Amino acid sequence: MGILDIGLQEIIIILIVALIIIGPERLPEIARKIGRVVRNFRKITSSFTQEFKKAIDWEDEGLTEAKETLETEAEELTKAIDTEAKEVKKTLETGAEELTKAIDTEAKEVKKTLETEAEELTKAIDTEAKEVKKVLDTEAEELTKTIEPETEVWDKK
Repeated sequence: MGILDIGLQEIIIILIVALIIIGPERLPEIARKIGRVVRNFRKITSSFTQEFKKAIDWEDEGLTEAKETLETEAEELTKAIDTEAKEVKKTLETGAEELTKAIDTEAKEVKKTLETEAEELTKAIDTEAKEVKKVLDTEAEELTKTIEPETEVWDKK
């Protein structure tokens, strides 16, 4: 591990090439300038990294606050929906009970009406049956009266 992720062998090769190209007199001066440039570059990148981290942290805080706000609102909404659902259920149960009572009352009234009509119909049928019986009895008597003389004639023979 070396400067700017350059290995030791690479640094040695760069120094040898720089010594050949620049010469031994100017090498320390150029090395100082390169060191300053690298130091300034590190400061700038460090400063940039810190600012970037601050921005991310600030956004994370904002997101955390937004998340908490959304969770709170979701809980409140859930409670409101639960309350509303309970009220709707209670209303439906009350309506069902009232409807059942109304149907029962109506059924009793229909049953009474049908029983009354059945009694009236039974009376009418009984009356009609009695009248038919009277008519049949009368006709039977008349027929018997008509047949008896003829039967006597037949019996005498």
